[in-house]
Amino acid sequence: MAGNFLSYANYSLDSMSYSVVISSADKISGTNNNGFYNVSWDSLLPRQYQKYKVAFTFQTTAGTYKDQTYSTYIAFSSATVRVNWGGRSYSYDTNTKGASINLGVIARDPQSTTTVSNTLGCYYLYNPPRTISRPNQDLVNISIYNQYNNALLVDTNASGAATLLSDMTAWTGYFEFVPIRDDDIVKSQGRDSL
Repeated sequence: MAGNFLSYANYSLDSMSYSVVISSADKISGTNNNGFYNVSWDSLLPRQYQKYKVAFTFQTTAGTYKDQTYSTYIAFSSATVRVNWGGRSYSYDTNTKGASINLGVIARDPQSTTTVSNTLGCYYLYNPPRTISRPNQDLVNISIYNQYNNALLVDTNASGAATLLSDMTAWTGYFEFVPIRDDDIVKSQGRDSL
């Protein structure tokens, strides 16, 4: 696996899980807000499971994500983390009318009056876990979009000028994959009876 990734198996009372930590510094191409990462799924996830429940935690480094008028007014209260794992998603997106690559939402931390520096993040299980098929390609695309205007998230100028920068601050994401056994999947034909 290229980069400084941390991966391990976690045994708990519930079930075994597999984790990967991805840092924006480890991208092989792109930017912090839209980067590509190489993850060797064959060295991390067992092949006997074809579906996984994915949960995550995410944290940016401090930036100056300040609400203000640039060419138009932009708010930085939250952002959406989108991940293309290269496998099927079992989440539906009403906007695209298809499978969703939205993993979840990160929120800005409370900003004090003495500093303009703030971060965006979410804690473990802040978002409901998503079900995906086992990833089928090692190239993973992670992009972060400002929820206010659905544009890639960017930081702002710390000097107070109404200037948008070209990228967001660095970040780290911790992604947990919990295998779903075929025995755990309820298979039915037609409508379930109530």
